[in-house]
Amino acid sequence: MNLNATRIKDDDDHDAFMENALRAADFATRNRTPMIIAVVVLLAIVVGTLAWRRAAEADKADAAVLMNRGLQALDAGDLAAAGPWFQRTIDEFSSTQAAGEAVYMLGAIALREGKFEEAESRFEETVHAGLESGFITAAAHAGLGLCLEQKQDFAGAAREYSTAGLTFEDNFNAPAHLLAAALCWERAGKLDEAKPLLERIVEKYKDSTEKTRAEQILRRLEFEAK
Repeated sequence: MNLNATRIKDDDDHDAFMENALRAADFATRNRTPMIIAVVVLLAIVVGTLAWRRAAEADKADAAVLMNRGLQALDAGDLAAAGPWFQRTIDEFSSTQAAGEAVYMLGAIALREGKFEEAESRFEETVHAGLESGFITAAAHAGLGLCLEQKQDFAGAAREYSTAGLTFEDNFNAPAHLLAAALCWERAGKLDEAKPLLERIVEKYKDSTEKTRAEQILRRLEFEAK
């Protein structure tokens, strides 16, 4: 494989790929259902990965090329083709940041395929990998939240979503993560944990679509408390 030639094409593809990914992430955030956050989780990596790739050293650039091949396969909806690229990144460049990112992506693929135990394991590995990208670490915590939510461990899910939203509060997905945390705390019967998160969304993310949803939930909780 001619990685130098591929790298040139990757740079040419960057702007279009980024635009498509962010458009998809925005759609997912505005049309959230209990599982739609999986799409947001999957796409949150794009900003961190491509920004890191721009600044990569020569040895890391080859790893980033493999990552981008996998990302492009995902963008085309081909999960089966994407996985081997990420696994190859792990196998050939185990000491790089890209390898840690690839572990996350394999978790995201497993999540999309409904393999929640595998996804949970991958996300656990990611959050302990010490990655430089807060986007990816936040996405891994949100992925863990989804896995725990599927097991009806709503308190555990809420904690993971909260970590994603509070630790990485400048992440464009932060209000979605906080809303997911609040909803899980409500399902766990912990309204005292849910309300501060809803209030934080209203106060800090005034231009987000989650603000309207948070206000609606707060009004409902206030009415139910009477």
